[in-house]
Amino acid sequence: MSQRALLPLVLVVVGLLLLAYTLWSRHGGSPPARHWIAPPPAENWMLERIVVLGAPAIGLALIDVAAILVLEGFPVLRGLAVGVLIVLLIPVLYFVLAVIPLPLVLYPRWAREVVRRRRRYWREFRARQRV
Repeated sequence: MSQRALLPLVLVVVGLLLLAYTLWSRHGGSPPARHWIAPPPAENWMLERIVVLGAPAIGLALIDVAAILVLEGFPVLRGLAVGVLIVLLIPVLYFVLAVIPLPLVLYPRWAREVVRRRRRYWREFRARQRV
């Protein structure tokens, strides 16, 4: 295998591993798979953003970069892949901007109730602090 073919292969493997981690975590079938969502009042916002936005967007972006490298002789397809990469940067930017709360629709169904309870807890906590 040539050096030139190795980089796209590595990118695809790492991208697929990130996507597999995301699917396992979002499915939440076991307590270890639910490690990223903490019950109220705890919150690990960075880990949540990694599972909900970061890992899937970066995994798909790595696969897309591999496609860009492989499609060297096909300018139209390569341009399309570059366009997809630009679109994939939107969730990555949202992932970085921690001040913007994630919409509940991005969470898996089982995690939404945990997030609702946590948000309710912190709303009530702030209300008690004002009194």
